[in-house]
Formats: sequence, structure tokens, C-alpha cells
Amino acid sequence: AIFYEIVYSIIYSIKYFEFGSHILKSENKNATDIVPCAYYFLHEISNFINEKNIKNIVDLGSGFGRTANFLSDNTKANITGYELNKKVFKKSLMLKNRNVRFFNKNIMQVNYDKIKSQCFIMIDPFTKNEDTIKLQKKIIQSRTSKKNTFYLITVNINKKLLNKNLKNLKSIKTGKKGVINFLVKN
Repeated sequence: AIFYEIVYSIIYSIKYFEFGSHILKSENKNATDIVPCAYYFLHEISNFINEKNIKNIVDLGSGFGRTANFLSDNTKANITGYELNKKVFKKSLMLKNRNVRFFNKNIMQVNYDKIKSQCFIMIDPFTKNEDTIKLQKKIIQSRTSKKNTFYLITVNINKKLLNKNLKNLKSIKTGKKGVINFLVKN
């Protein structure tokens, strides 16, 4: 899997003219540093989204927009990203693709009841485990009245922190700590 990560990073860095660092230290003690998702993971996520015919996605902690823009190019979905860091949010607006909307907002303060989305993506946005657990509960509670299937895709989040009300459809492990979990709630 490390081999695929390297190959995909080279291919997509060239494709998107993305050279140099896109890593930034977080200004908020509750948020992890801004580190872009590996292209191999994004490739696997886009395959899943296409396979499930997902039309609306929310990227929770969208950073500079790599995930949202990649999915915009490789799926037919509309993507909404929420980013807390104002400087990173402004940069993401300059880089955004079609079918992508970004908002400068704390994902813990989003009203998920008003969001029409089939899929949420969490790429390790929090420094505190309890925030990861809280956010999942918030999303699940917002979906219970809708009675629709929804998906949660997590990247680099410990399986012990995943909500037990979500069924794990598939996990892809890469390296010691790298893992993507594809979860569903019917």
C-alpha cells in the first residue's frame, strides 16, 4: 500500500501542479494541523463514492480543498467543505473547482439537520477523541428523522472511536496508522 501512496502522489502532484508543502500548523488547540489527505486515499474514496452513486458530500475540516477538488474531478457529486482556519479557508476559495462550496465555519457548530448530504468525510480533524465521538453523534442524530442511508468516511481515525451505530463496510489499512473506514447507517 505504501507503493500505491507514492505512485499516486507523484501522478496527482504532476496532474494538479501541486508542488511544495501544503502542511500548516493549526491555530486552534482542538483542531489537528492541516495536512492534505494522501492521493491514494482520495482515489479509494472516489471509487467508493462512484460505486455507491453518492451525489452530495460534506468534507469536515476541508483544509486547502484537496479532498473536495479531487472528488469534484473524479465523481459527479456536489461537495461542501467546512474549514475553521480563516487563512486556509481563503486560500481554498482561490483553488476551488466546480461543484465545490467552502464555508469558514467550526464543524462542531454546523446545523447538520439542515444539510442534505448522503456522505460525510472526516480526515482526522480533532486533537481530542471526545470531539470525534461528539461529532459522529451529532451527524447520526441529524439523520435519524430523514430515514435515508448515509455514509461516513473516516481517514486516520482509530476504530475504537467509531460510533457503534455505524456499520463498517470496508477498511483499507496503509502503513502503521493509516486507515480509511467506509461506514454506513441505514
